[in-house]
Amino acid sequence: METKKFTYIRKKLNETQREMAEMLGISIKVVHSYEQGWPSVPGHVERQLCFLLSRMRGSYRGRKLYWFTVGQPV
Repeated sequence: METKKFTYIRKKLNETQREMAEMLGISIKVVHSYEQGWPSVPGHVERQLCFLLSRMRGSYRGRKLYWFTVGQPV
């Protein structure tokens, strides 16, 4: 995945670098590195981004995405 595409997706999801890092389960430094172009975005992160984008369609449009860990009350 290209650097510009990662940044575009993050902005389309209306997330800060910190929020994106939390959603993907990675550090903010890694998100910053992806947006700077090194290292390249791994396949599993790219799949997560595609999933997040798919959740923005329809009734999810414009809403923040919240993730819960297993066993945590919803």
